Amino acid sequence: MMKIRTVVAGVVAAGAISAAGAAMASPAWAGETAHTGGVSAQSCGLAAWGPSVTPDGGIHSRAGRGGCGSADVVTYLWARVYKYNPYWFDSVYAEHHTTYVSNGWVDAHGHCGPHGTYYAEASDSRGNVADTAEVDMC
Repeated sequence: MMKIRTVVAGVVAAGAISAAGAAMASPAWAGETAHTGGVSAQSCGLAAWGPSVTPDGGIHSRAGRGGCGSADVVTYLWARVYKYNPYWFDSVYAEHHTTYVSNGWVDAHGHCGPHGTYYAEASDSRGNVADTAEVDMC
């Protein structure tokens, strides 16, 4: 997935105006830290945490799904860490998935690549995607 960095004044203004509404619409468990593995009984949603550098110099992220009914199952839940590339597709540095999930999480571990801009992504088999903010690391 390529991140397109186009800033249009009208979009920025509209985003600033709607930011308060988006913050109130976010599930409460989306703000929890990756270390808790937190999923709760809030509205059904998908969240990504990380990326972070592990003590052994690796890279880590977590994808989680929570607040979903027991019959609301996705076939796959993926956690990925991407390194941003302004000239080509972003590179995957960590990836892991689990299957048949209603509520839960999955961790992705990989090798920290060269210094650069990284972000974590959670996705499921229904096409839902959640990204984290970009972080300079490694």
